[in-house]
Amino acid sequence: MIERLEIINKRYEELNKQLLDPENLSNIKLTREISKEISDLEDTINCYKKYKKVLDDLEESKEMLKDPELAEFAKEEIPALESEKEALEKEDLEDIKSKKEKLNETAMAFATKVYEEADKKAQEEQAKDSKDDNKDSDVKEAEFEEK
Repeated sequence: MIERLEIINKRYEELNKQLLDPENLSNIKLTREISKEISDLEDTINCYKKYKKVLDDLEESKEMLKDPELAEFAKEEIPALESEKEALEKEDLEDIKSKKEKLNETAMAFATKVYEEADKKAQEEQAKDSKDDNKDSDVKEAEFEEK
């Protein structure tokens, strides 16, 4: 489960970087789509951060068991953390299952848009290059006729 949440978190971080990219900011439609996907992921990311904190606290408490002065505190803390971990796992699994299809649709739609925009740019550059080639051949032809 943590792997899935980490992938979603990476996507969330990537989207936030894309949102701040000046090139993307000039494209209102793309900015809106990125913002929507970020919004769709926020609940899951908040659950992930809570879950990650519980895992870190649990690991820390287990390390505290090795210290005689902190062991008693850790013994009290571990069951509460384990219980919180289980509750979050159940909540996260249900959340992920319910949102999985929507997350996949959103990611696919975004990837399609990015691909289409890249393809459009490539076609525009190719058309520009073709025009430049035609101009060059027209100039060479005109020079040849002058001679």
